[in-house]
Amino acid sequence: DEYFDLFIDALSRLIMNKDNKDPFSPKNALYVYQFFSILSMLLINSKMLFEYIRDRYVEDFKYFLKEDVILSRIPIQYPVYRFIPELIRSVHHRILYGEPNYNSLNRPKHHQLI
Repeated sequence: DEYFDLFIDALSRLIMNKDNKDPFSPKNALYVYQFFSILSMLLINSKMLFEYIRDRYVEDFKYFLKEDVILSRIPIQYPVYRFIPELIRSVHHRILYGEPNYNSLNRPKHHQLI
């Protein structure tokens, strides 16, 4: 439980930094991609973690960790940008609407960036 609290807290602090509304650095854009990639895999592959994350963090994703807010801070010039919108959308959809069981044809494709 504590691990996921720290994980979501780190993501929230990165995205919702009230003191800094500047675009993310390339490193932070990669962190966002990594956070959402990990979340996506957890939501797809673990019903228990899916339920835990959805029950505990649905409000965070509904009101604070929104796609438009995140994307507004990632410059489109960053190569990672092209993968992030679909990834964020799929994570939000699973958390907000409760669809953990994607079949393999509909799973978002994760790209290794490093």
